[in-house]
Amino acid sequence: MNEMLRKGLKMDTVALNTFLYTLCNLKKLDEAYKLLHYKGYDPDEVSYSTLIMGCFKVEDVDRALKLWNEMKEREIIPSVVTYNSLIGGLCKPGMTEKAMTKLNELLESGLVPDETTYNTLIHGYCLEGNIEKAFQFHDKMLSNSFKPDVATCNILLHGLCKRDMIEKALKFFNKWVLKGKILDIITYNTLINCLCRKGRIDDDALVLFSKLEENKIGPDQFTYNSILCGLAEAGRTGESEEFLSKMIESGILPDHSALATATRVISDKGQSEKDQEVLVSETPHTNSDSETYSKRINDLCKKKKL
Repeated sequence: MNEMLRKGLKMDTVALNTFLYTLCNLKKLDEAYKLLHYKGYDPDEVSYSTLIMGCFKVEDVDRALKLWNEMKEREIIPSVVTYNSLIGGLCKPGMTEKAMTKLNELLESGLVPDETTYNTLIHGYCLEGNIEKAFQFHDKMLSNSFKPDVATCNILLHGLCKRDMIEKALKFFNKWVLKGKILDIITYNTLINCLCRKGRIDDDALVLFSKLEENKIGPDQFTYNSILCGLAEAGRTGESEEFLSKMIESGILPDHSALATATRVISDKGQSEKDQEVLVSETPHTNSDSETYSKRINDLCKKKKL
């Protein structure tokens, strides 16, 4: 690139954007900034959007906003996608109110925000811990033809669970189910994990676990880990052992944290040598992670800790 510049060779906009993208990925923002403003080049919306996102990645919000204003001064019209990138970049460091001004700007320009626009702002409020405002915005946008999707549900549910607002989370989840809305594994995992952390296993977490299986949505490793840790932390040693065996029989291995928790809680319980051999023999050996866990379980069995 430097050789091209020295020889006075001019690249087209596609090549320019490719170089900008590469420089931003390498976090060479100063070089990218100089290239964008190099005499004779004709940057477009993609050029500015690329550099703006590069600035957000290194948390240089001021330069990102400066580039945004410069782009508009040059009468380069941003699309909804570019607005979404800017709004997301502002929400991440806790500048959701600033991001809201960009939503208003988007609306004033005659553009129509999409689900990503709304979900990003809702997520921004949740990241700041302002759940009430997240729901207020959600409800307001419903009157503006916003159709919440499963991502919206997961964002709000995660926000509620993070603030330990379990009852509201359950109410929101049940309301979503009654409306016949689509749910995914993330929806269930978010709620199950929260319930397990609070010791609400029997009438809540395990019921959701069963529904998850019935609806053939899951479970996955995260679901199993949540239940395993919940049972172990509740001191339900026998059930922890049974669940761990069921987990391994299903070909799903606990992660390091879940295995450590279960091991710590049931270490004094012990198993028969025969049960230990069965547990190890049923451990899958499909990849390096499986081999790591198998070795760990073998070691624990030899020490009669599992």
